[in-house]
Amino acid sequence: MKMLKLIHINLADSYLFFIISHKYFLIIINDYSWYVWVWFFKVKDKKTVFKAIHEYKNLVENQFNIKIKWAYTDNETDEFINNE
Repeated sequence: MKMLKLIHINLADSYLFFIISHKYFLIIINDYSWYVWVWFFKVKDKKTVFKAIHEYKNLVENQFNIKIKWAYTDNETDEFINNE
C-alpha cells in the first residue's frame, strides 16, 4: 500500500498570526492521499514540534498498520534535527 510511503513536513510562520494568535504552524501532508494535518504553535519549540510529529506518526501507523517510509522536508536548517 502506498498510503504512508512518503509524507511532506513543513514548519513555517503563520500568515494568520493576527487572527489566530499562533505564530507558527506545522503541516504534514500524505503524498498519496494529499490528506493534510496542521498543528499551530505560539512558539517555535523543538520539543513541542517533535511531540506533534510523533503523535501523527503513532496515530497513522497504528490506524493503517503501515510504517511511514520517507519524510520529506524542504528546510536546510536544523528544524527537524532531534539531538535527544
